[in-house]
Amino acid sequence: PISRLCHSRQSFYFDPLAISDPKIHAYTMTLLRSSTDNTVSALQKSGSHATLTIGNNQDTVSARLEWIGFGWYQVLVVLAIGVFQFCESFQMGAVAPMHTALASSFKMTKAERASLPACVYLGSTLGMLLAGPAGDMFGRRGTLILALAFLLASTMALAALPAQSPVWSVQLLRFLTGLAGDLGSPAALALAVESCNTKSRVEIMFAIMFFNSLGYLGEALGLAIFMPEFGESPDDNWRGMSLFAVGPALISLPLVVALRESPSFLAVKGRTAECCDALNFMARCNGRPSFEEEDTMTKQSDTAQDTGNGLLDSLAGILVSYFRLLLILLIAESSRSFFMSGSAYLCKDLFMMADSTLSPSSLNIIASVTPLIGIVIGSRFVYLGVRRVNLLFCLIASTACLILTSPVIRSSGSLLLPCVLLFKLSYGPISTCVSLMRVEAFPTEVRATAFAIVCVAGRVLCMLGPVLIETLKGNARADSWPENKLSLYLTFLALGATTCGVFSMLLHPKMGTGRKLQDFVVLSKDGQVFNMLDEEEEEALLKEDDHFRSKGLNGMKKTNTYGSLMHTTGARGMPTKLGQGF
Repeated sequence: PISRLCHSRQSFYFDPLAISDPKIHAYTMTLLRSSTDNTVSALQKSGSHATLTIGNNQDTVSARLEWIGFGWYQVLVVLAIGVFQFCESFQMGAVAPMHTALASSFKMTKAERASLPACVYLGSTLGMLLAGPAGDMFGRRGTLILALAFLLASTMALAALPAQSPVWSVQLLRFLTGLAGDLGSPAALALAVESCNTKSRVEIMFAIMFFNSLGYLGEALGLAIFMPEFGESPDDNWRGMSLFAVGPALISLPLVVALRESPSFLAVKGRTAECCDALNFMARCNGRPSFEEEDTMTKQSDTAQDTGNGLLDSLAGILVSYFRLLLILLIAESSRSFFMSGSAYLCKDLFMMADSTLSPSSLNIIASVTPLIGIVIGSRFVYLGVRRVNLLFCLIASTACLILTSPVIRSSGSLLLPCVLLFKLSYGPISTCVSLMRVEAFPTEVRATAFAIVCVAGRVLCMLGPVLIETLKGNARADSWPENKLSLYLTFLALGATTCGVFSMLLHPKMGTGRKLQDFVVLSKDGQVFNMLDEEEEEALLKEDDHFRSKGLNGMKKTNTYGSLMHTTGARGMPTKLGQGF
């Protein structure tokens, strides 16, 4: 019966995993290989998913990741990308004291001092512009390794910069540091979500952001050791602080090298043999049976051709069909970036101005513990949905900033510290929730680029926060703040946090909660996108059914549906049990 079916002209569906007898399995695979009447290809584009086994539309990258589950490989992913995120938050937290020390050491004018944060965030913006296309065209892992190499080079060069160097050399190195930090961010988070199953994705993202929050504590400890006066004393050692920042990047680099490239990216690019190797490596690391026997024919017929639509075509389709979604994500990310960069930059001044028995560096260390606590608290309330968790912590941060607009509160260390603890408590949960909503919104084919597009506008407002501080202050010292201008600035921060929370509520309720990731952007002739992005899952699957049934996808009869093959729900009365064929 198998032989007659393989050499017939009928369309059929075959699940090799459903055949337990090894002899029958091997015979069937041989028949499929020798069949000339059926279209055989190593990688088939089945709707918005890439299938890896000939004749089996259910053998997708996401299906194999579900089978592999959570294990030691995902622990390695958390460590590698988590330490990279640690580097990013470490650099962000140390920006203000570093710039104060650099301005003093290199005898900068007020305009030159104000240009330092602009250089960092302009570099960050350029890095983000390059990061998306680089991650989607050349790979997530390679882009991340390149970013770490740039970060190491720029940080060590700054530490070794002679005191007689011109100001432009300092500005250039700060620009490169900002570029390196964001060059790897979209690729890092895309690699993380594409290397795990849906059940563990939210927990993995919270674990990675725990490392991100840990970076603020690492930065506070580094400042206490090397720059206890936050750069305002000639005894502060900013060169030692720069070398201290090299350590996390050196740890992250070998961990990232040990990872495999994203299997979803490899599948989209038609690099099927590499995709299967990566998935089998993950399975072995997690102690799960691999798919090496099923992949034998795939490796022999691998053509390594890109099976997507092309990056520009896919982006154009998303911009046309999902402009509202992009706009909401852009506003949420921009307001989040403004609040976090502005408040982190301001902490140094707030601690220096407060009347407290504790030193400013001690206050900074205490405040830097709270993002870790916030991550733990936020992870416990994920069942409410990431939108609600994000709104809750945004309102907490906004309230804390508004309380700090009172000069009486700011002048007392015992009253100031709880408010700072509250808004820093929100750093981890807000970053995690917004990142989850961004990475799950778009298919693998354009995930890094769409992520970067959303973040670019955020980097503009991220730059605006510190630049406003340096502009509103009289000089580099904390006591040069006019009271009314400081209160106004804190009001702006509160508005930014509130905006992030409110706009995130406009997204789909399931956004960021472990949705099924798509591989391809499915375009119609008029450029419309058929993928499930921000719609209800049922409606999205039915819309894809209508589109693919009319085309007879992969030889299917027009009475069959794409949803019935790829999903467990959403098909119009079609059987969906694993292994059932047509």
